[in-house]
Amino acid sequence: MSLGTERPYQEGRGALRAARRRWLVLAGCGALPWTAIVIGSELTLLFPYGVFNSNPPVLTDLVTLLGYGWRLPRNPQLLVSSYSFYGLALLSATVGLVRPAREPVWLTAGLGVLAALTHLAIVPSVAYRLGWTPLPVGSLVLVGVLWWWYGDALARLVSPSAAA
Repeated sequence: MSLGTERPYQEGRGALRAARRRWLVLAGCGALPWTAIVIGSELTLLFPYGVFNSNPPVLTDLVTLLGYGWRLPRNPQLLVSSYSFYGLALLSATVGLVRPAREPVWLTAGLGVLAALTHLAIVPSVAYRLGWTPLPVGSLVLVGVLWWWYGDALARLVSPSAAA
């Protein structure tokens, strides 16, 4: 019995549809702002691909932001780590599009949890500034998505005896 490849990850047409739905929902989490930071009347949204600032309205890609270093959290490596974990989780879920029964669901789930937890750690690294209110929107949505779509794999990952 391999870890996380039992029900509902069988071969067949239904498995491919389920893999597509899991991938689309997981990829959709990348379209959400993972953290919204309210600074007075301004709003800054942290996306996996960049940062949107409302005053003036501008979208800065992640590479430029990390190179420039303006208004980054105290620990900018958390951004890179969380988005890297998310990218690897998405890559792992992509395996399910090619071979649905071969997707390492425990790996996808584990990397997704690491992405969400690492990004949640950004909240205290931003909240120390007076007047800044971080709201971990996408991180909490990602946790919900992982619980809904990968709950069995997460249970087996935490407690392998649950598979028996």
